[in-house]
Amino acid sequence: MRSIAQITRPEVEDFLFLEAALLDEWRLTEWRALFLPECRYIVPNMLGDPYAPADSTLHLIADDGHHLTERVKRLGKRTAHSENPRSQTRRAISNVRIVELSDSQLKVHSTFITFRSSQQV
Repeated sequence: MRSIAQITRPEVEDFLFLEAALLDEWRLTEWRALFLPECRYIVPNMLGDPYAPADSTLHLIADDGHHLTERVKRLGKRTAHSENPRSQTRRAISNVRIVELSDSQLKVHSTFITFRSSQQV
């Protein structure tokens, strides 16, 4: 088994590209499987500090593994009115950098933009 310290930037990019593709193709169960059960999935409110702890500031999403799984289940139902019909999205990932690397931790910064089109009537 490889150490985290051996992961390269192209491998990180491939992971981020896969994540974006799974989300764009609405393959949410496969996307959820990319994360450990004990994960934290945080989407910061860009008006504040994006690196602030989830318990001290407002985030758009601050889910633990259980809540992330429940979110995927909810979005997969026809009763998810905010996504019925589903939005068409395309994500673009760029400027991927490994900013911290050790035997136990990998910290990555990247830039992304999501294009979303909704057919809501």
